[in-house]
Amino acid sequence: MNEKIFPQLLAAEFDIIIRTMPDRKTIRHDLPENHEWLGQAAALVMMADSVRGTFFRQQIDRLHSIGGDPNAAVQSVIITLQQGPGSVPTNIHQLAD
Repeated sequence: MNEKIFPQLLAAEFDIIIRTMPDRKTIRHDLPENHEWLGQAAALVMMADSVRGTFFRQQIDRLHSIGGDPNAAVQSVIITLQQGPGSVPTNIHQLAD
């Protein structure tokens, strides 16, 4: 895949994930559609940036933790996704092959 096309595809995937986000009020509910969306979002963020992906995964864990602040976790999830692909890895040609 062309190195110039991959970042555009990644940005488009972020846009799709943002547009299909479950409702903020129910995103932390134990529902299959929430699990599917959170899994896809986590995989996308990890593909774009492994450091942000790890942080994103921690925020997902906070969504479902007892005694945590789910509102702060949801906000962190949204902000991370709104940042989009950010800096695309320098080894992008390896990911695209």
